[in-house]
Amino acid sequence: MSGTGSRFGGPVPKQFHPLPGVNLPVFHATLEKFLSVLSIQNTVLVVNPQYLNLPELHNSIDLLQTKFPESEISIVPGGDSRHESFVIGARYAIKKYDQNIRLLVHDANRPYLNSEFSARIQEALSQLSPEKPVFLPVIPLSDSICRAQGDKIEDYVDRSELFRIQTPQLLHGPVLATALEQKQLSAENFTDEGSFMKNKGYDVFTYIGDPQNVKITYPEDIQ
Repeated sequence: MSGTGSRFGGPVPKQFHPLPGVNLPVFHATLEKFLSVLSIQNTVLVVNPQYLNLPELHNSIDLLQTKFPESEISIVPGGDSRHESFVIGARYAIKKYDQNIRLLVHDANRPYLNSEFSARIQEALSQLSPEKPVFLPVIPLSDSICRAQGDKIEDYVDRSELFRIQTPQLLHGPVLATALEQKQLSAENFTDEGSFMKNKGYDVFTYIGDPQNVKITYPEDIQ
């Protein structure tokens, strides 16, 4: 929730936009679905600092906390990038709840979760270990892929080994805690948790994603 949603447009950030059919903010619908189908004990919302005082945020948290009293919901201000926000949220969770946790990192703007996909998430969570510290949901590419310069195709790329990466991305707490303590060798802005862990030398594993698990980026993405 730390992004500004500038590509979505409109008077409110996309994560606070009402989701058709449920008339709830997108982030509310996302979190409610996850809390309903997965055994999540604690939730950390990493929020862009400029949105921390929005009534929509606190009204939703109050409603969710009432509906799911067994799952504590915390809010922390995010950073200047997705990766910085992830690090802030992960360090907060590890410090507050114990590093011997399993982390599920999900985009607030992916509210579409069905029972089949949630079962695969549960299975991947159960496999997290020091030997398999990271699991990402992936989807094979179905379109032809090419490299191009301007309006000219240079060559085609074999799509059989290419996949789209989704969330939730799952991490083994103790291994992540160690990775977070390693010195940052560059200012690289990692686009997801898997690339960060791969950069730190850890193996990254996959589980089958879901084409319906779309990330709302533009108005037409709202189903």
